[in-house]
Amino acid sequence: MSIVNITIGRDRALVGCDTACQYGDDLEDRGEMSKLLVLHGSGGVLAYRGKRAMFERIFTRLLFGREPSDFDALLDRLPTIIEASAGATPSTVNLQLELYAVGWSGSRGRMAGAVYVIDTAGALTDAQVDTWQCANSPEVPEDPDPMLDGPVAMFGHAQRQTAYGKREFPGQAIGGRFFVADVTRERITVAAVGRLD
Repeated sequence: MSIVNITIGRDRALVGCDTACQYGDDLEDRGEMSKLLVLHGSGGVLAYRGKRAMFERIFTRLLFGREPSDFDALLDRLPTIIEASAGATPSTVNLQLELYAVGWSGSRGRMAGAVYVIDTAGALTDAQVDTWQCANSPEVPEDPDPMLDGPVAMFGHAQRQTAYGKREFPGQAIGGRFFVADVTRERITVAAVGRLD
């Protein structure tokens, strides 16, 4: 279980992620890993929840292929990249993923966001672009509509998400370090805000 928190305004977006992970199916094989990728050439960031195998395939195609020249081009190409990333995968490999993209859209004249939902076989089952301004996963029932207007607020909500995840899903990895990407038209900065556990 991963944390992805996003707030998008006209000129600025914040994307927060935790680092706790479980490697493979072994519940005891845990560590920390990056779930946030800055795409310098495209002027945006990717964040994910789900299986790292699919995220690795997507970012490998982006970084070592022909990276889109801007964020609009990235949004246009992501469905094709996702489809190609699934490839011929053995049925034993789980590729389930929620992929979030956030960045400056020149065509829209503002920050924009998209979410792509990918099933266990790697097929794109849902894609929503510009349909939301705030996303937080996992949702916390006692805090369904949090104000995520800065890194401190995001960290506070991530602490509640971690407590909720550990209480409701004790076998899953959640927490670790919490990072926030601050995205504007001209720059992207990533900062470690604190530890969640």
